[in-house]
Amino acid sequence: MANEQALGLVEKGQAFEPGSDIGKADMLLAAHGHHLHIEQKGSRTYIMNPAQESESTWWKNQTGDHGAPGALTFITEDGKGRGYTVV
Repeated sequence: MANEQALGLVEKGQAFEPGSDIGKADMLLAAHGHHLHIEQKGSRTYIMNPAQESESTWWKNQTGDHGAPGALTFITEDGKGRGYTVV
């Protein structure tokens, strides 16, 4: 499943909800999202990492935007994330 599809399911309440298998997780981490996206749903957190490529022709053609490449670092403690930094 593409990250954009996963984000759509999260936004529509069709995934990462308490009754789903994914909903049992405190954090859901997806990769290669062309930009950092962090969304909190109650006590759970959905994170889409930025892509690491410097430029995606596909993304530029789809959105007219350039991605924001980088690697995400953060600390987890008791099911919560903190100190989110893109390097």
